[in-house]
Amino acid sequence: MNLEPYQKWEEDIKSYISATKLFNYFLDDPLLDYLDKFGSYLGLEPSEIPEEIRYILDKGVLFEKKVIDLIAKVIPVMTISQKESWTDGCLRTLQAMKEGHPIIYQGYLVNHNNKTKGIPDLLVRSDYLNKFKPGLISDQDLMIGSYFGPWHYRVIDIKMSNINLTVDGKYIINSKLYKTYKAQVLVYNLALGYLQGYQPLQAYLLGRGSHNYDNSLVNRDCFSSIAVVDYEDYDQDFLVKLNKALEWHETLNQMNLPSKNATGQYDWGSVLNKQLNNNSELSLRPNMKNNYDYRWNNFKNKIAAETQDLTLLWNCGPAKRQEALRLGYNDWSSYLKYCIETPGLQNTTLSNIIYTNLDVNKELIRPYKLDKEYLSFLPKLNTPFVVLDFEISSNLNDDFEQLPYMGGVEITFLIGASIVIPLPNGPQYRYFPFLIDQMTHQCEYNLLKKFMNWVVDVQSSIGPITFYHWSKAEPIFFEKMVERQWDNLTEEDKNLLATLQFSDLLTIFRYQPITIKGALNFGLKEIGKAMYTHGMIKSTWVNNDINGLAAMLRIFKYNSEAIRLNTTLNYFKEVNDIVEYNMMDCQVLAEIIFFLQNKYFVN
Repeated sequence: MNLEPYQKWEEDIKSYISATKLFNYFLDDPLLDYLDKFGSYLGLEPSEIPEEIRYILDKGVLFEKKVIDLIAKVIPVMTISQKESWTDGCLRTLQAMKEGHPIIYQGYLVNHNNKTKGIPDLLVRSDYLNKFKPGLISDQDLMIGSYFGPWHYRVIDIKMSNINLTVDGKYIINSKLYKTYKAQVLVYNLALGYLQGYQPLQAYLLGRGSHNYDNSLVNRDCFSSIAVVDYEDYDQDFLVKLNKALEWHETLNQMNLPSKNATGQYDWGSVLNKQLNNNSELSLRPNMKNNYDYRWNNFKNKIAAETQDLTLLWNCGPAKRQEALRLGYNDWSSYLKYCIETPGLQNTTLSNIIYTNLDVNKELIRPYKLDKEYLSFLPKLNTPFVVLDFEISSNLNDDFEQLPYMGGVEITFLIGASIVIPLPNGPQYRYFPFLIDQMTHQCEYNLLKKFMNWVVDVQSSIGPITFYHWSKAEPIFFEKMVERQWDNLTEEDKNLLATLQFSDLLTIFRYQPITIKGALNFGLKEIGKAMYTHGMIKSTWVNNDINGLAAMLRIFKYNSEAIRLNTTLNYFKEVNDIVEYNMMDCQVLAEIIFFLQNKYFVN
């Protein structure tokens, strides 16, 4: 037997672009592809994927397995082994389609027309689609034939996501990861059409649940969550975008290492600009609005700072940067001119941020005075005040035993509150952590009651309380916790809750705006670290390994231990690290307020 054609086909397929390789392009960050290819040659060390991201990825694998197990109880599932070569996998997938299996799991698809390949989660026969969710396909369309019979296959890809829908609930929104998902299933879809002789114009995503913007439409089970990706209608632009993504990978394959400058260093500035000149649709400039850049984030930050990349700025993403570059504005100084010449709320805010951060400007904080309406957001000078910060868990701790329904527990597990008491020698800061015993709704109720009793005691001491916080998240978290516990609360509890007031400090910073040298956006850490650098406040974060997601995952881990040992969460030192992280959030916020009081009420 002559194996040469067989072997050549395998070699050809290895060079094809995998659907998952398009991830960075559709996140508007092709620099990551460049770094994946050349980073090691340039002496760059990628970062490890954070533990919390690995947790989510592992959860995704488990979710997919549980969904397949659930489907297999009702409809036979043909699984293609992942140990196959591409050639064998494609042949086995083709054979399964010829045999008419209702569902093919992890089939191999190859498209010789555009030289792409991929392994979709599910290929589902059209006459079985409505068994997943009634109305997914019309009676007319489900009988459209293919090479294999009076039916055809369609792609369903499984994502451990609560799928975000358009307002009418008909389509999937086009933000961040959803763009990558749609590109991924488009590659599958085109390859499937190539293979079966009929090109479906729709594919589907299956998530843990789905909801639209205002939650007027909510599906809390994985099959009702199935949503269409419609390349004939709402998602038709992805066909053009896919071709551009494939062009990018062709360009990447032809690119070489960057040249070195006179000092022997790689000249990154010329690399970024050269790419723009070659193709106006592409940019190797770092997209600092992309949060899925774990391996190369440190290097991106360095390059972005050196080149004054516009996406470092608040509310300035790749689309705004591209328009600015088209008009000839390629750094902060020139973009400041653009913002001034095209006034508007966002550009006025951006111009303030940029001006404050220019080297020629020696001011550390602007403005000199606050407008009267924003002064009202601050507590009066020399009066006690309270700041709040919540740590919450999503339902990411779902073990998927309740499938098809969404499981997991949404709980507030820590309320941090700091009282600031003005004294002649300076303010006194007193932090009070309210930590849940275990992650149950009963323990959350106990937590809420302890907090409310504390509020009564504080009010009896210093009078009515307004809770100061950063962003709209805190009152929303508090409201959701109260909703979960509403039936357990007494009328006295409910009357107390009705009197509580919240004041969002972020509102002043964003809409006045207040800008700090060294802060390019309005995140609490960005503002707090900049103010600490300038000596405006005395406290800052020491442990940079903890964030909201990391804190939640640690709580999941030690909650399991607490149940096993029949103890409470405060037994574990690692949980106390989370409390200290929350305490610093409260401390920084309290010191910022104290600084603003003394600056703006005095002036």
